[in-house]
Amino acid sequence: MDISIPYYEDNSRISNSSLGWFLQSPRYFRDRLDGKVEEKPTSAMENGTMVHMYLLQPEEFKKTYKVLSFQTPTSQQQKKFCEDYVASTKNKPILRALEAFKNNYSTTGRSEEDNGKKGLEMALKLKHYIKFLRENKNGTKVISWAELETLKKIKENVLLHKMARELLLNNPNSANFKAENEFHINWEWITYKDAFTEEKLLCKSLIDRIVIDHDNKVIKLIDIKTTVSVVNFSNSFKEYDYGRQMSFYWFAIRWYLEVDQKIDLSDY
Repeated sequence: MDISIPYYEDNSRISNSSLGWFLQSPRYFRDRLDGKVEEKPTSAMENGTMVHMYLLQPEEFKKTYKVLSFQTPTSQQQKKFCEDYVASTKNKPILRALEAFKNNYSTTGRSEEDNGKKGLEMALKLKHYIKFLRENKNGTKVISWAELETLKKIKENVLLHKMARELLLNNPNSANFKAENEFHINWEWITYKDAFTEEKLLCKSLIDRIVIDHDNKVIKLIDIKTTVSVVNFSNSFKEYDYGRQMSFYWFAIRWYLEVDQKIDLSDY
């Protein structure tokens, strides 16, 4: 199985997400594959990614996220102000501050001088964060102490829940037990144009976690979902078509084990 092309860079294969694009319309599917439409992640999506990484990829989490010890923006406007300040091509701090302030705040009834002063005050207040943005070459994301405490609480709850702990964190040291997180499978779906002509559809899947227990002949597919309401999770299941995703992943796992690994699954 060749996975030399990173999962998110390979547009030659069909994923569960791209099936969702096709269900919107074939044109939307084509535009997404061609990079003509870019989906901006929502805060809910970003939070889900953060939880996922904290639980399943702790080392990657440390590389990706950082809690800063100095004052950071307390609103999206302040955050965007700092980003615009850093991106500005003006040659003086007062001009960069003025430009960033005017981009993000109402300036009605104030002179250019007053707006410049307001912007400069904010730039000085958030100077350490601005410096961090300038020096942050590897794309490290900033999270608050409150967000980190929430993540710690989530993991504590996982450790206290017997089934959740077993599914997400159980890694017995056994040659016959394989647990993989962020498991990339490039696989093929076989279809037929007619009774004699076979066609292969190239597919890809990135599975949160797979557990293969050869001793007990059990295979577990685990996918983390974050939700604001456990009570209404069934609604999310339908809205986001998680059933289709689960089926798509099982096809990927079956192909990987039977075709790539040559394992007879009849007893699993």
